[in-house]
Order: sequence, then C-alpha cells, then structure tokens
Amino acid sequence: MREYGRRFGKEYSDAYVESEAMLAHRRRLGELTYEEFTALADGYANAEAREREHDLRMAKELTHLIGQLSVGELMPYEGSGWTLTRSGTRLWSEHQGVSKIPYRLRPRIGSERSRR
Repeated sequence: MREYGRRFGKEYSDAYVESEAMLAHRRRLGELTYEEFTALADGYANAEAREREHDLRMAKELTHLIGQLSVGELMPYEGSGWTLTRSGTRLWSEHQGVSKIPYRLRPRIGSERSRR
C-alpha cells in the first residue's frame, strides 16, 4: 500500500497511506494465533522455530543432568563412528579412541579420593 501510494501519490496523502498500512498490519496480526504472535514478538520466524529451539535447549539441559548422574549415551556419529558421551563431552569414539578428560571413568568406591 505504501509503495502504491508513493508511486501514484497525487491522490494519496502520507497520512492516508500510513493509516492503510497500519490497518493492513493489524489485520495480519489479528489472523495470527497466540503461539504465532508470541513467537514473532520474541523474535522468532514462527512458532515452529521457537518450539525447535526450546526442544534443543531442553535436550542439552537433560543431557547435562543425566551426565551428572554418571549416565552417558552411546550413539553413532558420522565423523567418529560409535561415540560414548557424558554431559555432551566425548569420552570415547570408535575412530579416535579415548579422549583426555578431567575425570576418570572408573566409579568411586566408598570414600576413595581421586588420585592425581
């Protein structure tokens, strides 16, 4: 509408063009669902993009939490084959072997202190 008003601006004033553009914008906003509106307000392209980012963030947090309980995951990765990770840190992989990590894989027994 603004483009049309500027191109053929003799019969359209700037105030008229602005009011029509605002009405069109409000109509578009009125057609959005609550999820779509809040996703746009938060800076996401759409509700699916916000949901995808939320799911990735939750997966990272849960992976870290499970790692604190000394539970890891064994998954195949394209570049390194089968890989054992804990809290998102690679412990071992099929192609690269054991990683240098700041903690041991052997569980503590009783009150045994770590020996370094």
